[in-house]
Amino acid sequence: MPHDRKETADSGGISSGQKGLTVAVAVVLDKALYQAYESKSPEEPLDAPVAALAGVSDGDAEHLTAAFGIRTVRDRGTRRYFAIAQALVALAAHGG
Repeated sequence: MPHDRKETADSGGISSGQKGLTVAVAVVLDKALYQAYESKSPEEPLDAPVAALAGVSDGDAEHLTAAFGIRTVRDRGTRRYFAIAQALVALAAHGG
């Protein structure tokens, strides 16, 4: 069911008045973060280097910084085009 969204610094460019679809997504962080971050609260790794994400090497992190200005996990999670791509994948997985 569509609803109004207000723009925030982390909204990924969705402005007030735009309609969107809410999609619930469950995430298990056990293998999503490197071991040093696994036992942290979901907020704590946000300002960690993007290489804290499992599967992102230091070299990958350098490329993400050069190409997209992504330095932290928060940067990666709030970039507009990454958010759009994630939403499309979630919708497709649910027959959207």
